[in-house]
Formats: sequence, C-alpha cells, structure tokens
Amino acid sequence: MTQYEDVAKLEKLTFRYKQNHKQQVLNDIFDIVFANGAANHLYLETLFQHALILPLAQQLAAGEKKETVKFYKLTLAVAVHSYHTIGGTQFFVNHLVSVFNGNDEKIKFLDKLADFAIDKTIKDTDFKIDILRFFLILLIDDKLQEYFEDYFGLGIWHSLKDPYSITDDEQLNSLIGSNKTSSKKNYWLLQLVKSFGNKSELCITDWQIAVAKFLQSLVSNHKYHETVSLFLKSIRASSYFTACVNKGSINAVKVLKHALADHTEFRHLKQELNVLFVDRSDFLTKINAIKSVYDTTREQFAELLIENLSLKDSVSLLNSYVTPKNQTNFEAVKYFTNEDDMKKFYIDICISDVFEFETPELKFWEATTESSFDNIPNYINFATNYSSFSTLYCDASFELNDQAKRDILSHLKNVASRITVTGDNHFSGTSKYFKKIEKISQQKGNEYDIAIDGTVGQEFKYALAITICKPSKESTLKKFGINKLRIGRLENKENKVILKIENLEHIEPTHLVLLPTTDALKGLDAMKHNERMRMVTDDISSEIVVSSLGTKYSDIIQVMATIPFTDISSILPSVLDSPTIVLTSSATLLQQYQDVVLIRYGDDQSVKSVIDYANDLFVKIQKCIDATATIVNLGEISQSQQLSEIIEKFLVKWREVVDDKLKTGTDLPSSFLEIVTSPSKAEDATKEATHIKEIISLITKSWILCGKELSKSAWIYICKTFSVMMTVDDFFNFEDRACNQWNFVFLNCDISAFFMAFPHVPWKNEYPGTVKIVGGNMRKYFYFKQDTTVPFSERIRPGSLKFNPGFRNQTSFISVKTQLDEAEYCVALYYYMRKLGYPRWVIGIWVCSKRQLELIKEIAESKLPRDIGQPVVVFNRSGIHDYDCFDYSIISLFSDSGYKVTHGPGKRGNYYISSDMKTDRPLDDDTTECNLQIVPNEKYGLDERTSLERIAIKNVTDLYRFAENT
Repeated sequence: MTQYEDVAKLEKLTFRYKQNHKQQVLNDIFDIVFANGAANHLYLETLFQHALILPLAQQLAAGEKKETVKFYKLTLAVAVHSYHTIGGTQFFVNHLVSVFNGNDEKIKFLDKLADFAIDKTIKDTDFKIDILRFFLILLIDDKLQEYFEDYFGLGIWHSLKDPYSITDDEQLNSLIGSNKTSSKKNYWLLQLVKSFGNKSELCITDWQIAVAKFLQSLVSNHKYHETVSLFLKSIRASSYFTACVNKGSINAVKVLKHALADHTEFRHLKQELNVLFVDRSDFLTKINAIKSVYDTTREQFAELLIENLSLKDSVSLLNSYVTPKNQTNFEAVKYFTNEDDMKKFYIDICISDVFEFETPELKFWEATTESSFDNIPNYINFATNYSSFSTLYCDASFELNDQAKRDILSHLKNVASRITVTGDNHFSGTSKYFKKIEKISQQKGNEYDIAIDGTVGQEFKYALAITICKPSKESTLKKFGINKLRIGRLENKENKVILKIENLEHIEPTHLVLLPTTDALKGLDAMKHNERMRMVTDDISSEIVVSSLGTKYSDIIQVMATIPFTDISSILPSVLDSPTIVLTSSATLLQQYQDVVLIRYGDDQSVKSVIDYANDLFVKIQKCIDATATIVNLGEISQSQQLSEIIEKFLVKWREVVDDKLKTGTDLPSSFLEIVTSPSKAEDATKEATHIKEIISLITKSWILCGKELSKSAWIYICKTFSVMMTVDDFFNFEDRACNQWNFVFLNCDISAFFMAFPHVPWKNEYPGTVKIVGGNMRKYFYFKQDTTVPFSERIRPGSLKFNPGFRNQTSFISVKTQLDEAEYCVALYYYMRKLGYPRWVIGIWVCSKRQLELIKEIAESKLPRDIGQPVVVFNRSGIHDYDCFDYSIISLFSDSGYKVTHGPGKRGNYYISSDMKTDRPLDDDTTECNLQIVPNEKYGLDERTSLERIAIKNVTDLYRFAENT
C-alpha cells in the first residue's frame, strides 16, 4: 500500500481500537507504523491527531491484562512523538498525569521499561532510545516531576563499592535521605552507563548518543545535578565513554563532559609529568613545548600521552590524581578487554579536568572532509536541560553540524540520481547542482576565483568542491563516486564566482556541487562569522544570563505554548514597544495579521500604516493642548523645532491635568482619555507617564520617515528604531545589524536563528531584553522551561451561528473527479471569493503535495485576471507554516505521500476539495452533501444574511460562471 492508503487505514483502525480495545486491531496498527523497522513519523502524527495515546494510557493504568512488547513499543513511540509535536506537550502532560495520578500501575509500567532499557538481549535500539526519551520527559518537566519523582529518586549509592570515598558521611546521608527509591533501581543507572560500551547494540552510535544526552540533561537539571554528577564522577563515566566511543557519537560525549567538568590547571599536569617521568627527555621536551592548554587540543594531547606512556605509566599518573581508595568505584573498567582501552581510560581521567573546562569548539568549515560523512548519527529529539549557555551552545552547534551533514548527504543522493560517475573525471547526465570546474586560482587567503561550465544563481550560498572517482563501497561518499570533498561559501562578485574554503590546500577539485541553503548551514555560518558570538557565550557568569535559563517562568526567555494555526497576534509586539525583531521561517506569514500595526520588512504599505497610526496620536495630543487650535498632520511639520514645541506644550498640559487629578480626584479631560490606557485611579495616571513617553517616541521616530523614499538606508533606520517582522533569511542578510540590540520573537524557527540573534539581545542592561520562543525546532532546546500558554483561537465548526458571505456553510467537503479537478476548483473558489470582495491576504490555499502546489500556481497564473492577484499557496509538510493563520482556507487533499491537512487551518472557514472523498472524509462526518453551496447576492463584510436562497455548484465551470456574474 502507499503511504496515503496506510494513513487512511490507520485512521479507521484507531477509530475501531478506541471503541473496542481489541489486541488484533492494535497489532494491525503496530504492523503499519513499524513496517520498515523504525516508526514512520507521518503515521505517528496520524495517531497523535486521533488521540490514540488516551486509550493506550488508560489500558496501562487499568492493569487488567499482561501487555506485550509490541504494546509497550507502540505506546512509547506515540507518547514521545506526542510530547515533541507542536501543541502536544500540554496534551501529553495533562493526560498522562490524569491517568497515572495515584495509580500503583505506573510503577509496574516504569519498572518494565527500565528493565527493557538495559536488557542486552533486546536488540531494538529505537525502542530502548524511546524509553530514555520517555524517562527524560518525566524527569525534566516540572509538571510531571511531582508525580514521578518518587520513582526516579536515583538512589544509586548502593551500586558503588565505596560511596563514602567520594564525599563525607553527612553529605552522603543527606543525598541518600532525599533520594529514596526501590532497591531494584539502585543499580539501574550504573547498568545504563555500562551499556554505553556494549558493541552488540544494533545501532551503537545512536545508543551512545542517547545515553550521553540522557545523562547530560540529568547533570544539568537543578533537582538531580548534585546527585548524578557525584555518581558519574565517582565511576569516571565520561572517561569510560571516551575510551569506547564511536566516531559518530563523540560530540555527545563532549557535551556531557563539558557539563560535568571541574577545572584543573594545565601547569599542574605538566609538573606531575615532569616529576614522574624525569628520565624521559624526548617525551618531556614535547610536553614542555606546550606552554598552555591553548597550544594544543585535548585529542592531540591525549594522543601524545598514549604514544609515550605504557599501561603501567598511565596507572602511575592516575595514582597521582586519584587515590587507590577512590579508584574502587571504577566499575566500568572491567568491560575493557585490552590494555590500550585501559590506558586510554586512565589517561582520559587525568586530562579531562584540564581540557573539558573549555567549551568544545566546532570546526565545521575548517574540518569537514570526505571522511566526515562516515557514521553520521541519526537525529534524536530529546527533552533537554542546560545549566549554562555555553553547554547549550556547544550541544546545538554539534547538532547543527550533524544535521548539515545529513542534509548534504541527502542532497548528494538526489544529485546522484541525475549524475552517474563512471571513473576519474568521467561522468554522464546533467544537474543544475553539478558543475565542472574549468579553472581555479587562489586570490587571497582562503578565497578562490573559479570558472565553471555554466552560471551560478544568486540563490546559491554554499558549495562542495570535490574530485570524482570510480564508485566503490570503501566509504559513504565513494558510493557516489566522490573521492575528496571540501565545503565552502559562494559569493558572486563583479561577474566572478568566489569560493571561500578553509582547507583546500591539499586537493585540486575538479567539480562543484551547489548546495541548497538549509537552516543548519545558515546557523553554522552565523556561528562562524558572528564576531561577538564567542565573547557573549564565554561571558556565561553574568547573573542575568544564567537566570534566564531557570526552569521557572522568566521574563527574559519565554517559551510560548500553542498549537498550529493559533492566532498569535497577542504575542506580536505593539508599535509602542521597544524595538523588537519578529523572526519567522515563513515568508507568507508576513502577509497576515494585517490588523496588527507592525512593520513588515520590505513592505512599504506597513510603514505607511505605522506613520498613519503615529499621526493619529499626534492629532490627539494637539487636541489635548487646545481643542480649538488648528490641527496639523505629522507630514506637514517641516522643522524638528516645530515638532518639539508641540510635544513640549502637550507635556506641560499633561503634568497640569495629572497634578489636578492627584489633588482633586477628578477624571482626566475627555481628550486625554483617548490616549491613556487605565486612568480610573489617581496612581494609574502617574503610571501612564511611561505610556506617554512611548507615544512621544513613536511620533518622533515616525516624523523622520514622513515623505521619505524607503531606500536601503531608510530600511536600516527602520530596523534599528521600530519593531519589524522579517524572515530569518532577511535577518541573516541584513547588512547593518552588527552593533544593534533588539528584543526577539521567534515564530516557528530553527535553533540557528537563536544563534544569529543571540549577540543582539541586551542581556546585561539594567532592564534586559526579552526573547519569546513560539514553536519550531528551537523549542526543543528549552523543554525544561515552563510554558506561557497562548490562548487558543478556536477554529470555526459546522453549525456555528456566524456565516461567511456568499457561502451556505463555513466548512464544506467538495468532491471532484481528478487531481487536476482539485487544482482547478481551488483556483476557481479563490476567484469567486475575490470577486465577492474577500481580501487576498485573508485567503490561503493549502496543498498536501509539492506537485499540487506547482499545478495550482500554474493554473492561477494562466487563468486569473491581474486585478484579482495571485493566491498564496502553502505546502506545510515541513511545519514551516504552522503559524500561518488565514481567515479562510481552501484545502486540496490530493497527496502522493500520505501527508494530509487534516485539521482546518482557517479561522472562519475551511473548504476541502477531494478527488477521493471516500478516503478523505473524516470518519465522524455524517454529512451527505459533498458539494459547494453558495448564497447569491452577498458581499464580503456583510453583517447579516440577506437571502435564504441556496445554490449547489455542480462543477468548476459552474463556479466560474457564478464568479463572473458576481
């Protein structure tokens, strides 16, 4: 079956299971979701949308029958996916608590999962990773901790041979007393640590990442930090990980070590080496040549010690740092089967506290080569916790590094479908992404002037310089026929193509592979070139910055909880607020929320709206001065002195009326009531002074723009002084942002946008700036913070008392014959609405496949008159348009992948067009009519129905005819 058919079947099976809880139905659901081994995320989203988690949780809580591994696996996959889905977090928390609160079955459930996670006979790595992801949700989320903390007491001290060797009796007794748990779990965390080196794990790289991330989040958590840190340090877990880590999981271990790190001076280590090995002059010459920790890397120094010290030597060095008594807890070492691993383990213990103090540095642009694409880990979405921005920074940068490589690898697979490499410098086929280098010459530093066969479009910012060879199975890239590879940035300058590559010295590239500009590449580029980033991230001791990462609600960083298609206008800044940049990944979002007075980057009309708003206020303050005087508009003021005089007169009048109100308690004059916000009490009038200052500031800023052409320099001024909504790409390319500071609102953004903006937030001002995070990949880095809930603006349901002019219903399912008919109908319906007077920006056409998007655009361009305007067509499989909020949505349900727009994104109307209504119609929809019914002689803006006449539209031609006659 196709994914489309699978989704339809899952919907029906879920509907049946919620009615009868039959095991065979659940088995059928399981077989579809895990047909290819790993869970299909599209199928999990379908189960989330149909609330399968509720009957699964209720069945667990009831404990009436023994559950199968399949049941646990499906339950966890759906639960974890629900938590990480936009809008799913609150749903997950509320229902899990309601089901398990006060229920003893939860302990049996958790015990079973804990056993599965460390069971060596279970080779299903994805299942075991989901267990850790689920446990971490329970541990990190403050709302869940109170219900599950008894189980996760982490009373781990009995698993140590000598717990009193790591701390004093009083402290240990305190820790034990505050972390009570069943004896069964005393050894669980130790067994989890040991499983890191279990090479028999099916996906060892992914498992190692999962274990490291799980422990790093515990170490960073305010509740578990002290306990887990002491435990991991006592058994030297991070050094054990270093000795047996896979190439693909090494970055996750670095982040854990950074979170655990204590600092030891490098000079002390050098002194100890000089004392212990005084007779080894060659070795000590190399050691003493390294003046400080900044002259080498941890990897280079470790390799120097490994090459020059024997196992016996490494034991001597270890004994000088850790007493033999304190070594009794090194349980993990019994897993080592050879002396080299033992030596690595001991050496890493000795040098960790020297090197891991520094933030691990990512060198993506300098170090990426052909070997970097072997053993790339899969993406694992974990609930997170960070105690400092430096830990967040290095974890996010490593994840961006992995994601960039995954994106590049996926792109190379697509290029390989068009280009066949047959041997050294030989290939067949064509692709716009694949170019032959005809000449390359170094200009200066890392800049190269290249000539290629063809042109490079301005949309390309990054490229791979490669050499090709006969394809083989020797490595990941050689399968595509790529022998050598380097990555760089592209720049079209003066009719030349400039390639900036950090490490091209040792290869002579023959071909160029142009790369699409992905979020990961933009983020890594911003980290590389933002001169202030390193300074800001190093200054992590600032109290205001650290407190912003607190788990409780904070005014500095706010995480906003919403669900897709919610009206988020309440989150957007007021025109009177201090300068705020609203960043979004969706260009179509800039056209919405037109009722909010806010400048959209590049939109001249939005600037005019702000000036008009300021002018309205300017007129009102003049009426406050003298209601009978001649009123002038803001654009009529030619001199700044004239503007200042009017403002000064108003302020004098304002002070007079406030003083009078404070003395007599009388109300403010009616002219002043039009510009204040809360004048009911005398003390409120005093508070209005801040509001008055904001008004004066807006008037002054807006006057400068009156009558001015909105040139490039004008837009730089606007972005510095007003709140502006722009896309992430606009901000990334904004030339004059270097020394500016703003508040930020991130709408459905990737973490890369956070690092672009991070240096521009006034963290350490007396009144620091604010950051609001609404959905997107960025949200996952702040799961540990309490959400501020955004009120949900409900979608219109059938049967509502409201109406849409020209339509009988606010929700309709319309049946057509073919995919082409769907596309034609969408355009015709848009045309009909525009003819009725519906504004272009309130209508969105949503599609379920890229092919349908292109088809609808093609039809619209060929059929719609110029004065009607082209429709906004949205394909949202990536989730980039989750906060696009159209009043009216037209939805084409044709899908070639199984992805469907299942919940109406329109606030006031949703019109679904389907060429397979039997499959697409919701299971609980019992309407018999599958056509569009219109009401003639109505126009947009109508308050009440003017006609009882209803006309059923037969087909697209019929709809066009009615539109033409409107």
